[in-house]
Amino acid sequence: MDNIYKLIGKICADFESLDLVLSGTVNKLVTEDPKVGAIITSEMPFKNLVNAFSSLIQHKYEGQNDLVMEVNKLVKLFNEAEEKRNQTIHSAYGKEVDSDNDGLPVRIKLTARQKHGLKITQRTLSETELKDIDNLIVRTIQELFSLYNHLFDGEQMKIG
Repeated sequence: MDNIYKLIGKICADFESLDLVLSGTVNKLVTEDPKVGAIITSEMPFKNLVNAFSSLIQHKYEGQNDLVMEVNKLVKLFNEAEEKRNQTIHSAYGKEVDSDNDGLPVRIKLTARQKHGLKITQRTLSETELKDIDNLIVRTIQELFSLYNHLFDGEQMKIG
């Protein structure tokens, strides 16, 4: 289980890096003053940063369809990374008992929705699955940095 917990921690840390890089990109799209940009974005939830990023690109690069299409693909990666990160951190973890998978790590999720009532989901979890989530987040950071370098001619990102 220790490796599972380390991977969950890595997913959380890498997602926070993605959030920071996205904030820095939004900051640069809005202003040349990184402190002003940080004031604007520091309290924004990730979903709002994604919306601001997409809207700013559409506004500032209107008519550059290839760029807008590239950004739309990146936005899909942002959304997928956020969804998988949320599933990961908003779950409990334990070991499978009384089954063929006895001792394997499991992800446990409880939900209670108006439509379905209480629902308990439990499924085995592999280190590979968590590594894949983290790789998605890291790849998304790399693609965002690549876009940032393209948009701002390799200028170093400034945060706050």
